[in-house]
Amino acid sequence: VGTHLSKKQLLYSNLYSAIRDCNIIIGYLEERTGSESRDVLGTAFAIRGICYYNLLRNFCEPCYGNLQGDGVPIVTEFDMEAKPLRSTIAQTAAQADADLRTAINYDISDKAYRFNSDIMKAYLARLHFWLGDWAKAKSYASEVLAAHPLVDADTFKSMMENEVAATGNIIFKSCIILNSSDRLGYNGSKSSLSSRPVSKTFVNLFAEKEQDVRYGLSFNRKRIFTKNVFACIRSAEMQLIVAECLYHEGEHEAALEALNELRIRRNIPALTMDSLPAVSSSDLIVCDATGAALTPLCYA
Repeated sequence: VGTHLSKKQLLYSNLYSAIRDCNIIIGYLEERTGSESRDVLGTAFAIRGICYYNLLRNFCEPCYGNLQGDGVPIVTEFDMEAKPLRSTIAQTAAQADADLRTAINYDISDKAYRFNSDIMKAYLARLHFWLGDWAKAKSYASEVLAAHPLVDADTFKSMMENEVAATGNIIFKSCIILNSSDRLGYNGSKSSLSSRPVSKTFVNLFAEKEQDVRYGLSFNRKRIFTKNVFACIRSAEMQLIVAECLYHEGEHEAALEALNELRIRRNIPALTMDSLPAVSSSDLIVCDATGAALTPLCYA
């Protein structure tokens, strides 16, 4: 528990350190009209918005239906003597939303700054999905999918096997260069994950086994983890957001169709309402985002 708390404290501190740096840039950058200056400002708004999103996710109660719960202190100016109070969840979410949309307005063009409009729309989809605003989450995710369509199984396999390059429909990847220090950490992470077999419960999720392209990518015959380790945003996440939003809006047939669009690109057959797997009574997750009992469709 102590280790977990210390990591959370470090995360909290690091997020506010990044917000401080962004506030300095937003408040005091002298040249503000050139293309490079606009890219710098847009990136500052992007990073600040992502920080508030992560603060919301990590340090506030799950907020579906309770946007007036405790948020986090909102700091938008560099002031060493300020003592901001906690905001509400609604205010924290509004700050993240405003920063992400402002970053889109700057239309970051230089690839070196990375946080382009598509990435911001993906974070807006994540934000509103977390808030339970299904219409907005679906809209933003659909925009990202229009620009970065789902790929076939062979392309998916190739992009997941690439350690650093953001290929296929990976929209954003955490680490696109591995220096010698990064390589040591990367290899250490893979070694740790390979030190024990993956859960048989996890293996059993792949009902189609070798037919499913993800099966051979994830572990070997000894159930040793073999998948590459990286954090990313990719189109599959956006597709699942669309599917679950449709489900919560009561569009069940459309939700299943959206899910099947992803399944057929992983070489696994489409599901029908009659062939949906039953909800496992031993699963750790027993309710959906609204607190209702899982149905076979939401479980799928």
